[in-house]
Amino acid sequence: GGASSSIVPAQYLAGSAVRCSTPALSRFVPAAVVAEAGAAGLFVPVTVEVSVDGSLFTEQHMQFAYTADAVVSGVEPVSGSMAGGTRVVVTGSQFLLTDELACRFGAKGKAKAGAGGGKPTTVVPATYLSAGAIQCTVPASEATAAVQVEVTVNGQDFSTSNATRARFQYTHDVHVVDLAPASGKGTGGTAVNVTVSGIEGGLPPTGLLCRFGSAARSTFNGGVVVQG
Repeated sequence: GGASSSIVPAQYLAGSAVRCSTPALSRFVPAAVVAEAGAAGLFVPVTVEVSVDGSLFTEQHMQFAYTADAVVSGVEPVSGSMAGGTRVVVTGSQFLLTDELACRFGAKGKAKAGAGGGKPTTVVPATYLSAGAIQCTVPASEATAAVQVEVTVNGQDFSTSNATRARFQYTHDVHVVDLAPASGKGTGGTAVNVTVSGIEGGLPPTGLLCRFGSAARSTFNGGVVVQG
């Protein structure tokens, strides 16, 4: 059989609060069960009880769920403005639909940009799409930098994928400064060279698009189309 539970030290905090660190699931659950659950991306529920005298334990049967480690394999798009606001889809495996689901931009423990040259670390809420994809909005950054993107399903334990493709590149704000030519035939097909500030020296942006016109209504004024 083997042990069906594992006892660990607890720390009294204040009031009615006690803290303890979870033992490895393999210490009290058969290895075959752990392996099967991990391969299937499932969680293993166990009860948590407390003893204040080192002998008798509570019997409230509160449940804690052991989950498979989330894995991040990619981010799309891979770059965006320092101002933040870019919506990215983070792909990987073993994501769970929880209230604490979140993305972390930047490596844990790094100082904020400008304080010793470290990179900022910010955690933002995520939207669950599937077990292999979530969506989150990129936070603002104080500097252009490539930061690691990791995921948590409980608000505390983050993935440690360190995948090269799981990085987001902050870039300068982008502005259109020139068009050549600035006119063309109404039937389309004119090749227009667009000069854009803010992408110099960076990686080719993903999702690169040009938009002609706007969602605003167009009206005629003396034979000239006015975007209003």
